[in-house]
Amino acid sequence: MQTPFVYDSAKGNLLVDVQNFSGGSAILYTAGLTSITDTVSRAYSANPDAITASGEDTGGDVMQIIYTPAPLPPTISSQPTNLLIIVGDTASFSVAAGPQPLSYQWFYNTNTVLDGETNSTLVLTNVQLNRAGTYSVVVANGNGMTLSSNALLTVVPAFITSQPISQTVAMGGTATFAVTAESTEPLSYQWFFNITNMISGATNASLILTNVQADRVGLYSVRVSNTYGVVNSSNASLYLGVIVPNYGAGFQVDNNAHNSLVSVLRLQTVYGASQFPPYPIVITELRWRPDTLVDGPLTDNIPNIQISLSTTATNADDLNSIFAKNSGTNDTMVFSGVATVSTSFTTLSNSTKAFDISLPLQTPFVYESSKGNLLVDVRNFSGGSAILYTAGLTSTTDTVSRAYSDDPNSTTASGADTGAEALQVIYTPAPLPPTISSQPTNLSIIVGDTASFNVAAGPQPLSYQWFYNTNTLLNGETNPTLVLTNVQFYHAGTYSVVVSNTYGTTTSAVAVLTANFPPVNVIIGSTNAMGGNSFTVPVLITANGNENTLSFSMNFNTQRVTYAGIELGSGAPEGLLLPNTFQAISGGLGVAIQLPLGKR
Repeated sequence: MQTPFVYDSAKGNLLVDVQNFSGGSAILYTAGLTSITDTVSRAYSANPDAITASGEDTGGDVMQIIYTPAPLPPTISSQPTNLLIIVGDTASFSVAAGPQPLSYQWFYNTNTVLDGETNSTLVLTNVQLNRAGTYSVVVANGNGMTLSSNALLTVVPAFITSQPISQTVAMGGTATFAVTAESTEPLSYQWFFNITNMISGATNASLILTNVQADRVGLYSVRVSNTYGVVNSSNASLYLGVIVPNYGAGFQVDNNAHNSLVSVLRLQTVYGASQFPPYPIVITELRWRPDTLVDGPLTDNIPNIQISLSTTATNADDLNSIFAKNSGTNDTMVFSGVATVSTSFTTLSNSTKAFDISLPLQTPFVYESSKGNLLVDVRNFSGGSAILYTAGLTSTTDTVSRAYSDDPNSTTASGADTGAEALQVIYTPAPLPPTISSQPTNLSIIVGDTASFNVAAGPQPLSYQWFYNTNTLLNGETNPTLVLTNVQFYHAGTYSVVVSNTYGTTTSAVAVLTANFPPVNVIIGSTNAMGGNSFTVPVLITANGNENTLSFSMNFNTQRVTYAGIELGSGAPEGLLLPNTFQAISGGLGVAIQLPLGKR
């Protein structure tokens, strides 16, 4: 063909228009086909200059079309991908395109040309924070160009490879949180409580909390930093909890499955009071551990389950066959309805499974172990949709036992044994007024000094209000420490503080503040004299101004000087000077100055 023709079948059919103005010199007939079912047809005229056809049919010449693929811009088969790296590391972006030959030009943040970066792979070494952004490449050939998608480069000062993990400990126990991070520079750490409260001195990769109390329950996180910036960890929760029976914390029997979450039943289990803290607690959540028969992570949906808790006088292995006689007077329905529970089937370092089958209670339950044992009454009306067996313990010497029936509406048990499901009870200490652990103490100070009273109490959060002489409220003094500066005599008296929380108030012991005068200051001045001549020795007395009488004594060497007399200076013109000269002959002189009332 004199002029090649670009045809794109996606845009329509091909039309061949032949105008033969002269005819041929030989009989060179072309082969044709006629069919009403093929995809060709024709229109024709015997006049090559005609503008209208004289006839048409479904025939057509059989034709072989010789072609080459049309010249097109490059096609990208593999786009650059997003990257997350640490400061100082190497980043590499790649693109794959065709057909060859191709040229490349990389860009930063869409419009900035990266000089010299003209290969299919872009390599950035020793990447700093200012290299973060988007990277793209223009791929070109003689027929046009194609722009790749943007790849985002995120550059972080450090990368946390292991986040802190939530912990559950008993009151007074120890909790450990840890983080692992990667960095090209030395790292420093700062732990936080409840997101914003910096924990003083907590600057290691691990945070160890000993003697955990209720005020430590909450969220813990760590800020990891280096010279390039900071990275914050995820939050890990600290709970208070107790495993009952207690020995179940480090002991699990394989293939000892219990089915309170699987089968339709009623199950009452008594857990001995000795297994719980000796103070009132509020139970907020129950957790079971999976039995080894579960054999892997599993989620279960229980359409209709009801759980009640009560304090019972019934002891282990002594449950009555009549369910109602086991329940305590404070029987409380703590959960009712649909429960979705799951397990990650995690094995702990002591080879037991984690208590991760969790059921938060709809109604928290206040339990006081001094008043009886804990009764857990489960009514599973529907059974579960998966075989989520819970782990059990069976012993005639522990402090648990159970009674059960296959009918969740039954009022009497069909059987009983000494077994029980191992249970982790999540709790907070019951709401009680604050307890003061360190009282304010008495102080005796000199006028003008600073006095500081302190109180320590818990559990947090708390509010404080200090009082003077029992009933006088000190405005603005609402911290655990009361500081009085430049103390005067009118500050002397008693100080106390009322410590409050949402459950009540506790008043501290009274601390007595005593204000004292500073001591009188006596200064004997220097003097120069020639031998054999009389001389005067100045004595300066600095007092507080409210004394009735001031007195002092002085000694001198009688071999060098002889006492001749004493007179009052101008500082106390109306004072009465009372010298005691009985010892003057031996070098001793006593002096008293009496000050009249109103002239002090």
